[in-house]
Amino acid sequence: MTEDNKKVKSVEGKSGTASAGSVSSDLLGSRVLTCVYCGHEYPDGTPSWNSQALTDHIKICEKHPMRQAEAKIKKLRAALIGLIGAVDKAELEKMEALIRIAPVPDIDKTAGINAIQALLDTASQQSNRRKSRL
Repeated sequence: MTEDNKKVKSVEGKSGTASAGSVSSDLLGSRVLTCVYCGHEYPDGTPSWNSQALTDHIKICEKHPMRQAEAKIKKLRAALIGLIGAVDKAELEKMEALIRIAPVPDIDKTAGINAIQALLDTASQQSNRRKSRL
């Protein structure tokens, strides 16, 4: 690599905003914004913060840390569904009502209700994520 085409990497960001890109500049002054996780190059002139192009890419970037978090949530949801035995909102609400009146120790009721609430909370997040990817 010659001195003329060496790239200098720096990460730009604005306080309080997420940046998933790094900016490479060559000695001629051209700038290329790339994803710090997968190396995807963004369109010329894309700012390194507060950009819809960055936001859209983060949602689909296979190497972004959010993919690991989403996989863990999916795994935990599957485990809770197996324990509770219900999936959709109506079934979960019915199961919660049954747990509340069941003659079981309070600690078991609390665990069951918390599991149901976690399933309800993550179900809405899962459907929102699916919609945003379409």
